[in-house]
Amino acid sequence: MPVRERVSGAGALETLNVRSNLAFWTGEAGDAAGARDQLAELLPVVKEALGEQHPDTLAVQRQLDHWISKATGRGGTD
Repeated sequence: MPVRERVSGAGALETLNVRSNLAFWTGEAGDAAGARDQLAELLPVVKEALGEQHPDTLAVQRQLDHWISKATGRGGTD
């Protein structure tokens, strides 16, 4: 991640995608709280880079909501 940010920039689409994927796989590996925390840090960066209504921003928000639910034990099966 540090190399990607240094090479492409923190707000570059490639960097944002890598961070999103890292958060997803962190959660899938059983660390829902880690995924939640990563996405909570990522969301403001995505909003600034892409705008609040961009489809990728909305996808990160949905992922964050999902991992918040999982981390708090209120998650469904989606």
